[in-house]
Amino acid sequence: TIVGGILVYHVFFSTASSISSNSGIQIQSANLYASPPLLEITVKNTGSVPIQSVTVSVYGSNNGQTQTLISSASVPFSSSYLEPGQSAATTITSSGFSATPVSGEQYTIVVSATAQNGETFTASQTIIAQ
Repeated sequence: TIVGGILVYHVFFSTASSISSNSGIQIQSANLYASPPLLEITVKNTGSVPIQSVTVSVYGSNNGQTQTLISSASVPFSSSYLEPGQSAATTITSSGFSATPVSGEQYTIVVSATAQNGETFTASQTIIAQ
């Protein structure tokens, strides 16, 4: 009975600790400007694990075809990791764009993050270019 209790205790707390070490990223703000092409974005680590890298991509539609405006631009951090609860911001200028956004058109921003534990996850937001 004692060994069974210890075994159940160990399994329960192992599962609870793996559940509590979740990962998450949130787009706090994003502004896309058409002229000159410019993206301002702020992301926040909403999980409990440090994030080691964040990339931003922007997609739109041109005559029914998916168009990539920005492909995998990095978001820099002030230290090696984006710690839980911390935010990071970046501005991507025209040199980071492969196509020019059109004012009034709708675009999708996709943020991809990789946590310190190797887990990857994404967040997306739809915005209208100004």
